[in-house]
Amino acid sequence: MPKRPAILLRRVSTGRQAKKGVSLKVQRRMGADHCRLKNLQLVGVFTEPGTTGFRLPIAKRPVASAAIARAKELKAVLIFYSLSRVARDTRELINLSKECEAAGVDLLSLTEPIDTASAIGRLFYRLIASLAEFYSDRLGEDIAAAMAYKKAARLNYAGRWPPFGYDRRGDALFPNRKEHSAIRAMRRRRRDLGWSYRRIAAWLNDRQVRTKGGRKWQPSVVRKLIDRKLD
Repeated sequence: MPKRPAILLRRVSTGRQAKKGVSLKVQRRMGADHCRLKNLQLVGVFTEPGTTGFRLPIAKRPVASAAIARAKELKAVLIFYSLSRVARDTRELINLSKECEAAGVDLLSLTEPIDTASAIGRLFYRLIASLAEFYSDRLGEDIAAAMAYKKAARLNYAGRWPPFGYDRRGDALFPNRKEHSAIRAMRRRRRDLGWSYRRIAAWLNDRQVRTKGGRKWQPSVVRKLIDRKLD
């Protein structure tokens, strides 16, 4: 009896994961092992290295689209490492399941009890699709919260120059007392003496005080600095 053809879709989320962790090579070996167990013939391997399925639809991922199209053409089994490597949107995954079923394509996960050739496999497919979307949403919330905390704590500064009043150590900012004192002096001249921003800039330049980039002060830069909140 001839073996049913199978298509393997390999994917990792980042370039680093393409070389470490569950690498593309490992996914290839697992796919070949599953084919032997399921009496399938692996006829194609499609690879998406260093791409993300977080919010990118399958239609905008040429390699994934090509793998699905080839599986439909051969009425093959489409194999993947996990459902989250295919997509993380429940609606898209359910639509993919229906689309593949209509085309005579079964879906097989290497790490989950998903084999849509069976009723229980189709049930697990829908359950895990919902969990994948939940995980994706939680991941997005956690990342946003972490970034907000780092920004508030000045632990994730990526600019070329640290802002005047701070020194940079790695990606973190630490107050520079001398520069903070200079900022307070600017504010006193503005608030108590009524100096213009232009006059304050000239005063700084006369005293050879330079910006973090080593440039002379401009009135617009002085204004932003005076209005900025200090820790």
